[in-house]
Amino acid sequence: GMKKFIKYLLYFALPFIILACFFEIYLRQIDTSYTEKEKGIIQNKNKIQLLILGNSRATLGIDPNQFDIYAYNIANVAQPLYYDKRLTLKHLDELSNLKYVFITLDMNSLNYSRMGSREIWSYYGNGVEYKDEMSFVSKNFYLKGYSPSIALQILKNDLSGKYKTIKAVDLDDEYELGKPINKGFFSYKNTREEGMTLKFFHSRLDNALANEASSEKEEILDDLEDLIKILKAKNITPILVTIPCYEPFIKMFNKEIIKASEVAYEDLAKKYDLEYWNYLYLPMEKTDFHDCDHLNIHGAAKFSSVLNSRLNEKIKDTKN
Repeated sequence: GMKKFIKYLLYFALPFIILACFFEIYLRQIDTSYTEKEKGIIQNKNKIQLLILGNSRATLGIDPNQFDIYAYNIANVAQPLYYDKRLTLKHLDELSNLKYVFITLDMNSLNYSRMGSREIWSYYGNGVEYKDEMSFVSKNFYLKGYSPSIALQILKNDLSGKYKTIKAVDLDDEYELGKPINKGFFSYKNTREEGMTLKFFHSRLDNALANEASSEKEEILDDLEDLIKILKAKNITPILVTIPCYEPFIKMFNKEIIKASEVAYEDLAKKYDLEYWNYLYLPMEKTDFHDCDHLNIHGAAKFSSVLNSRLNEKIKDTKN
């Protein structure tokens, strides 16, 4: 009767329970870009003089290895200012040598503070959560946090061996996988032709660069100003930076939006006596981009050496 039924049920469920336990243990020990960046910042906390913040444009577009001072990139894909700030503050007291922070801003930075499914991956890597809003279940059950389909994809990619050198397993395999993450940096290997087409431009404009201001804008700006004040109080110099996009793509932007955000950043710079390095229009080759608004590893090296020269000038001026 009932006892037998429960016994059968357990036999039936057992393989699934074992599988779930396997995944739970597996997902807790994988390396991701989040765990790698976290390990690196802790290991090098006394060396880091420049910290690079931002979303995917900074993640892939600013190469810390091109700087004469010790730079470290804690930007990540879709990472909003909300997380930039909390990650910086988490490590700030340990970063005994920190002098400069690149706060990267694009046309959309004041419009969003969430990052969808990546919030939980980020949390697993560095423990920073969004306003204590993360569910207990997701925080404690990695299989739920990643979702079974993504967990399978991660395992598949891991077993392929492609990520052996870069260490950080990912869903994206267009990165330069032949180099380990160094100083928090990884980038795209080359140019994706499809990412340079009008059709793709339109999809980027519709999704990533929503054409309306958000209700959060005030809150995000206040939060950013607070970060700036904290850094300045510690004698650390924040520098606002906008990263280049592919020129034919910029031409399709809503001009008012570009203007409004540039003015907002210029005002912010004035208010706190900062520099705003706006490189949105920096002339770059098509082959420097992975797609219309992300540099690849070659473009990142080029752009970062421009930033390095300018930073060196600034350091020299400060000393004089």
